Amino acid sequence: MLNYYTPFPRYENAIFVGDTATEALAALNIHARGLIGGDIPSMEVLHPAEKMLECTSCALRNRPQILDAAARRINADYILLEENGLSSLNPAVLKTPLEEEGFSVRVLDVRGDAMTIVERAAALYGEEARKHAARVRRDYETRLGRVDATPKLPNLPVLVLLGVRHPVEDAVYCFAATKHSDITCDVLERIGCVNSLEAPETKESVTGMIALDTENLTELLDSSTPAVIALCGDSSAAMEYVQSAFRRMRNASADHSSQRAPVCLPLPWYCRPMGWRLPRMLEIWMRSLRAVI
Repeated sequence: MLNYYTPFPRYENAIFVGDTATEALAALNIHARGLIGGDIPSMEVLHPAEKMLECTSCALRNRPQILDAAARRINADYILLEENGLSSLNPAVLKTPLEEEGFSVRVLDVRGDAMTIVERAAALYGEEARKHAARVRRDYETRLGRVDATPKLPNLPVLVLLGVRHPVEDAVYCFAATKHSDITCDVLERIGCVNSLEAPETKESVTGMIALDTENLTELLDSSTPAVIALCGDSSAAMEYVQSAFRRMRNASADHSSQRAPVCLPLPWYCRPMGWRLPRMLEIWMRSLRAVI
């Protein structure tokens, strides 16, 4: 059953630390005044009403100057930390030192599947949140079942680009998702597509992505021959790189002018901290790609 109900937003005088926890609470339409994260690119676009304070790594290194200071400034009712089970970059390690400073702290365990995490989040916020978590689960399972029952795309080669626009400066960046990325494993492979990028893990700037400039994007397009280029994140930023690469290819050889250019499609980015959004992402990807094959 699809969920047509949206609860009124609930704004907490709190700071949420960790992207997976923040997203699980967003599924319930529960929001904080301040966020600390870093796993989801351009988080400020998904959460425009919440102040992005810093990345998790910085908060762990400089907690008093970043997290403590922000919590005191807004007189936060509590700080919510995600427990991700990792040996590094685990916000839950801040619980004891924050409590010693007099802050109220809640911990959300984000290990497990997306719906279990949403239900754990709901358990911290009362009966109405639990009811909405049940709606979110029904919607999630309905959409996922429909996607899995739909015929897959025929090994369509897709190059996934992530455009990022600096929130303040006039600067843009571009990355390519590799075969180890969440978006490849959870989105492309599930709908029958293949990632056209051949890149060794040693070239990855961060896990699952390689940083691009016009030169290496040109080389990548020359060697990978995708049928579709997915422009994720800030699509105009990614398209800027693609157009520069196409221009470079045309100037280098007349042969390229006669080749069929890949179809460029703006599509939503996905990574596992956004797990509750996966079925809707799959629907959008499948519908968009099916229209061009």
